[in-house]
Amino acid sequence: MEPVSSELLDDLNQTLLTKVRDLGYEPNFLKKGGPEAVSKMLAKLNQETAKKLLWELADRDQQLAEEIRSKMFSFDDIAKLANQDIQELLKRLDHSQLKLALRKTTPFVKEAILKNLSERAVTLLNEDMAALGQVRVS
Repeated sequence: MEPVSSELLDDLNQTLLTKVRDLGYEPNFLKKGGPEAVSKMLAKLNQETAKKLLWELADRDQQLAEEIRSKMFSFDDIAKLANQDIQELLKRLDHSQLKLALRKTTPFVKEAILKNLSERAVTLLNEDMAALGQVRVS
């Protein structure tokens, strides 16, 4: 399945809004699930699209955009978790994705994760990351 362009999504959004309004309804997204529902939907999108949508929303309603952002969990939030929670997360995480994520994250997040791995796991992970070469940040 090919990615959908943001222009196509914008057109689809405008078309749906027009159709709903033509039926006599004024969409009120806050009543249907609010910022929490929107944050869950945005979490399912690729990061670039979600950021773009949040920026566009912030142009219209800064307070709502901030409320949605506050309900979203990002990779950087891992550093704010307790060590026990990080260890539980690491047990469930695909380590092939972890090595890619660690190469693109901040030193603060990387340190939080690495200090919750065994010395052997850190060594293996560092070797895997070094073997990957350059990773393009999108």
